[in-house]
Amino acid sequence: MSDPAAVPPRYRQGVWERFARNRLALAGGAFLLVLAAACAAAPLLARESPTAMSLGMPYGPPAAAHLFGTDALGRDVWSRVLWGGRLDLMLSIAAVLVASAGGVFIGVATGYGGGALDEVVMRAVDVFLAIPELLLALALMAFVGPSLASVVGILAFSRLPRYTRMIRGTVLALREREFIAASAALGATRGRLLRRHILPNLGGTIAVYSTLDLGGVIGALAGLSFIGAGVQPPAPEWGVMLADARQNLVLAPWTAVFPGLAITLVIIAFNVLGDGARDALDPRMRRRRPG
Repeated sequence: MSDPAAVPPRYRQGVWERFARNRLALAGGAFLLVLAAACAAAPLLARESPTAMSLGMPYGPPAAAHLFGTDALGRDVWSRVLWGGRLDLMLSIAAVLVASAGGVFIGVATGYGGGALDEVVMRAVDVFLAIPELLLALALMAFVGPSLASVVGILAFSRLPRYTRMIRGTVLALREREFIAASAALGATRGRLLRRHILPNLGGTIAVYSTLDLGGVIGALAGLSFIGAGVQPPAPEWGVMLADARQNLVLAPWTAVFPGLAITLVIIAFNVLGDGARDALDPRMRRRRPG
């Protein structure tokens, strides 16, 4: 095998070209794009309101009038799945954005600054990491009460220790790199090092971890709603739909199959998309050997 450094430049490929070679990641990304577009167009694609009840049509099977059937209150499951996906995606993305922003701020401050602040913050992070995320979220939800804002805040707070630990570790590794030492030797200030070198090199790590984490956040959100501690009925949300479907799984399995399938497929899609992004952004994958 030849030395990777000796590979001709013509074999070097861009990030998109490396990502495009991963067909599973492409399929996951395409599925998420289609789902996001369908959820955004829910007012056009769903003919009925997700909360409109028709007590004369409980547990209607899938048919032309109701593609996914109806639930116990005669609500259209297709409409609720679309609107539920819209709500789940918005809340999950918001929670990941808040968690990643907080993790970058705290992780950079502790990893690059070090000292007593680093010790105190990391010990607090260790304490929170020792608590199961679901248990922590339940405790916080019992304290603040369920609402959309509190769901986003609690999901973000429960993921914050992981982001902080990950960002801090990346900053510690970057701080020891030769180009950082060279820039500092040339007189670059700490602020310039952060702006020009540290923060830009965190982008790939944050993008990959956030993509992978979105699947987990959607699962956590559905889990909280399923046990009544997240989004509250009658809001169309996948976890709420699964909780409602428990009553008659044998009589009307479609009320659980479609929201459960949506949760499963979205989590898988985010995982394979994150894996593909990780491989595409990995510096060791930037060169492909000839042949």
